[in-house]
Amino acid sequence: MHCIALHRLAALRGKQVQYRAQDHIAVASFPALTRGLRQPKDTFRTRHLYCGFPLSAVPPADLELAERRAEALGDFVLAGHLLRQEPTATWE
Repeated sequence: MHCIALHRLAALRGKQVQYRAQDHIAVASFPALTRGLRQPKDTFRTRHLYCGFPLSAVPPADLELAERRAEALGDFVLAGHLLRQEPTATWE
């Protein structure tokens, strides 16, 4: 069901629907990032993957491969210091 239709249906019944368009995921290590990106994505949401490790320590070719995989899934690989809220999930 489309989100707008769901929102209207809930409003008719006096309910409120909340939904997130993004998930904020704290990623502990590069192996956790690659494992997480290999798993089937079970959501339509964009995942912001906040890396809690130095991206500069990852070989450039490996980081580029991970970023391409994330982009193909509609996700973003970001530096960990950019996380400004409680993460939705953690990849360890």
